[in-house]
Amino acid sequence: MTPKLLYLHCALMAFVMFSCNKSGTTDNNTSIIDSLEISSKYIQPVDSIQFLQSYNLSCSYPCGDSLAIMGYNYRTHALDIFSDSTLLNKIQLEHHGENGILGRPTAIMPITRDSIWIYDQVAFYLIDSQGKLLYKFKEDRSVFLNANYAKQTAVMGWYDNDCLLYPVDVNGRYFVEYYSLKQKKIVKEVELDGAVCNRNGKNSYGYMTYPNVSFANNKIIYNYPYESNIQTIELSTGEKQEYKAESKFTDNTINPYKRSINSVEMLEYAWNNVHFFDVAYIPQVELYVRFILDGIDVKKHKDRDSVVDARKLYVSFMDKDFNVVGEFPLKEKRYSNFHGWCVFPRGIIVYVDNLLGEAQDNLVFDILAPVLH
Repeated sequence: MTPKLLYLHCALMAFVMFSCNKSGTTDNNTSIIDSLEISSKYIQPVDSIQFLQSYNLSCSYPCGDSLAIMGYNYRTHALDIFSDSTLLNKIQLEHHGENGILGRPTAIMPITRDSIWIYDQVAFYLIDSQGKLLYKFKEDRSVFLNANYAKQTAVMGWYDNDCLLYPVDVNGRYFVEYYSLKQKKIVKEVELDGAVCNRNGKNSYGYMTYPNVSFANNKIIYNYPYESNIQTIELSTGEKQEYKAESKFTDNTINPYKRSINSVEMLEYAWNNVHFFDVAYIPQVELYVRFILDGIDVKKHKDRDSVVDARKLYVSFMDKDFNVVGEFPLKEKRYSNFHGWCVFPRGIIVYVDNLLGEAQDNLVFDILAPVLH
């Protein structure tokens, strides 16, 4: 593929309405958002495809005149693509060779149907819908692209139809890099501030070291998992803003971690405390959305295999100024709390996958859509 065609491939990203059928509502939460409309979707099994029960790494994917879901299947090293009822396609990734994706992806971002960015902790790859490698580069700095319920979540961004955006750690300072596809180099970087409750960075919060990072509306949007505050940076001007975005259901900050550096104790600390996830944008309703996972008393919940599934999950909606305009508790023991969701033009997809809930034979997810005045 020539550079010109490659840029044309990366020029378009269309979002259209995703269809819903079986629906229900929750009780009223605020005067801005009346309720949540919940639509359950059941994906028909395919003999040749081994679906996951939930896809911790998933996103919307342009597919013809509609949108589909793309999820990384770690069992088959493939990108499964499915609609609200059936598998549409899969992109089989190679482990080796000229098209090889060497490691396990920790971030995926489709720009168009034939331009998909992947990061696997080894390199950044741009592939097409057949899995063919279009471009590849390595980043020498420590990249923290991830989707981890106990650590943090960070995704890639696409700016000015040329620059891939991603966060890096440089000796404890965090930056967003602008990698130009045309110039094949980093052309700019922007530093991220520390948490509002930990400006000097001296406090430890166990595994929750890095900020959540996302991109929407010409902004870098970031927040730390241990506080409700949200910070933004305008991509074009560099202007910075802070917003409280407090939850009415959970604590809005947590106490620093002061125990020994021990993996068991640090994991218990993460389970005990609230975790604020990354912020995403729902374009059709012009709202931001964030999931919040409440803490649980691990001394009372003895079963370590199901402790994450026992935690309460909330969803918070915010307006353009990050004022909370609706916050809802989600049904307990139903959803995957392991970052099992992705955003669509009018709502959020949440995978039905919980050890403490009803067993599911097929892939099932709910679409949560805010009902506005």
